[in-house]
Amino acid sequence: MEFARQLQATVDPAIKDRDQRMYEAKEKALADGVVSRNAWEKAPLTASSDSGGVSQMMPMNLFTAVCWPLGVAPHTWQSCASAGSTIGQKGAFYAAKVIAATAYDLYTQPELRKEIQDEFDAQDREPYAPDAFHWTKGKELVLSSGYVIAKEPDCIEKAFREGSVQKSAGMMIKRERYLEKIPEEILELFDQYEVPLISMPFSAPWMEVMSQINTAVLNRTIRRLRINTSHMTFQMSNFSYKEQKIKRILQAMEAEMGFPAFLYDFVEEEAYYSSMNFQKIAKGFGLETEDFWEPSMPYTWHIL
Repeated sequence: MEFARQLQATVDPAIKDRDQRMYEAKEKALADGVVSRNAWEKAPLTASSDSGGVSQMMPMNLFTAVCWPLGVAPHTWQSCASAGSTIGQKGAFYAAKVIAATAYDLYTQPELRKEIQDEFDAQDREPYAPDAFHWTKGKELVLSSGYVIAKEPDCIEKAFREGSVQKSAGMMIKRERYLEKIPEEILELFDQYEVPLISMPFSAPWMEVMSQINTAVLNRTIRRLRINTSHMTFQMSNFSYKEQKIKRILQAMEAEMGFPAFLYDFVEEEAYYSSMNFQKIAKGFGLETEDFWEPSMPYTWHIL
């Protein structure tokens, strides 16, 4: 529990409070017990998943198990540290038991399956065609296989009326799978509102497109890290040119992320820090520099 509290102390208090409300665990580091079915309505939780689409096609159940402290977001160093500890192991084991018990009940209780199916059939659901523009916050390049347009031909016109498309950087539609060609009325809409529209051939792999986009974004970010040095306070005069470049990039990363950065050169056995803040935080967890690649405490190893 102490480890959970230490991790929780590093997150945004507002997010921690939201999670504590949602999981009915006020002033706790970890959620416990079973929360009510509609607890999410108190503090809506959003995430990227295919489950929304699946739930429109068939009955679906979604539950969460405790693998990291309240307030910790996924894809962060805090969630990684917690999921690799006994907290994550216990949470995964608990989730496995819930799945197994649910499957057993469904296989052995046909009346329960009928009740679930009847409830699903009685729901007033939208046509199954998730609209990506509802997720647009602004400046995204929206990619589409054309499926949503084939299922709901007027969805693009509706998105323009709502002002969703105008906020995006543009749209790329893949042809020859769900759409043989992009309808003329859609082309006219993009011309009318002066929003870029890219017609993508079926032969072009999505991964190739994403790779090129990511490369362009990464190169632009690297250029910004190299140029933006106004916030830096390190005295560089005593360092070599290579060390200066490394420290400037790390400092820019700390300014961008709001958290200190660390780089270790295994060839020259040299550690570089964005600031002394990294070492202070590491010391707070009882970690030495070497613990990041040769831990002196029990640990698990994961390759991504």
